[in-house]
Amino acid sequence: VIMNGFYMLALSGTQFTLLPLLLTGGGGGAAAASAAAATSGTVVASGAAGLALTASAVGRLYMWMSAVQVLGNPAAGRFADRMGKSHAIVAGGALTSLAMASVPVICAYGM
Repeated sequence: VIMNGFYMLALSGTQFTLLPLLLTGGGGGAAAASAAAATSGTVVASGAAGLALTASAVGRLYMWMSAVQVLGNPAAGRFADRMGKSHAIVAGGALTSLAMASVPVICAYGM
């Protein structure tokens, strides 16, 4: 119960709050920095604005995340049952690391 509570706390902070802000460029931080820079005459890097996706693109992204969970969880469960818990943790960590490492590459090539 405690681990599930920590998981839901982390999930609510990242997937439900930070991810939409990163994807849409929301949050006001970049806009406030740009406004402050415009009045002071300094240059602000525009990379802090996020990915500037539309609401429908964010919805499609959440749809694909759900589809991966629906299709991947049974396969991951079978893998954990056959290979053991430690192998499943290492494989899950490797897949997560690969996905996180691919984000800059995907953004650099505009995919």
